[in-house]
Amino acid sequence: MEESVQEARSKGRPSLEEAASIDRAIRDAALHELLEKGEAASLNAVAKAAGLSRKTVYARYSNKTDLFVDAVREVLGNAGPITFDLSGSLEQRLSSYVLEALAVLARPHAQAFRKALSMNPGSMAELRDELIEASHAMFHAPLSAMLADAQARGELADNTDREECARLIMVMTLLGTEIRADPSEDARDNARHARFLAALIVNGIGRPAAPQ
Repeated sequence: MEESVQEARSKGRPSLEEAASIDRAIRDAALHELLEKGEAASLNAVAKAAGLSRKTVYARYSNKTDLFVDAVREVLGNAGPITFDLSGSLEQRLSSYVLEALAVLARPHAQAFRKALSMNPGSMAELRDELIEASHAMFHAPLSAMLADAQARGELADNTDREECARLIMVMTLLGTEIRADPSEDARDNARHARFLAALIVNGIGRPAAPQ
């Protein structure tokens, strides 16, 4: 990273490609510093982590809030559907989904994102549309598709509200990250939570009614 920055400096004004590379380096460093230091993260620390001068960073961002919002916005913009094992029973597929969702939420970028929002709750309003779109693409859409397939197979009752079921699963999955300080600390806790939630959905809410 530092070599590319030095090259850009030696050439004078950076090209569009070099400028984009510098911007990415700043945003990546911002997420790293946010994850490591939380509210104590500063633009000076971001500049150092990115291998850039303070002048370069301050020329783009006058305050750390704007930088963190931009960094989080890029993460949200790159969000894609999570992938998980679609083989086995519905209970196994649901458990696989929850495990993968927990793994994604435990990744550094996700943790940095949550710290950014806790530092400046007002940024949530600014990022609301992007957050909803990313959440839908990453978590809701693949889950809803799996539930639709399960309903077509007769694994879910015909009158099951798939959208409400998907929302409930997502909320309870998120709850699994809130009850532990570090959701990646104990894989057994994640597995237990995933199995419990999958069993709850299959044996409770979505179970087809027995023939009369």
